[in-house]
Amino acid sequence: MLEGVGEYTIKMRTKSGTIKILLTRHLSPITVERLHKSVPLSGLTIKTKDLLYISVNLEGRLERPLRRLKKGQLAFSPANKSIIIALEDLDIDFPVTPLGEVIEGMEVLTSLGTGEKVVLFN
Repeated sequence: MLEGVGEYTIKMRTKSGTIKILLTRHLSPITVERLHKSVPLSGLTIKTKDLLYISVNLEGRLERPLRRLKKGQLAFSPANKSIIIALEDLDIDFPVTPLGEVIEGMEVLTSLGTGEKVVLFN
């Protein structure tokens, strides 16, 4: 997929493989720009039944908040400084900032567990 003016493709490396992510600027321009300029970033995972949290050293505030995520959708939670990836379609109890979506490697995410290191890079 070619990057458009308002899109950035980044990757996430895990011990199980590499995931390709499309950040979409129009969803939340300030947060997407901040994330894109901050890579490479590394963090640890926390996995629940429906969500994968990645703790990152990224500051931000809510921007165009959502409470419903679709499978593969990427969001940022400023409250706990985490990037969140939905493993299933779901409603969540707290607002998050939308960032984009996983475009390749969803199967790698389902094999991850809690406490694994991941690296986001260009």
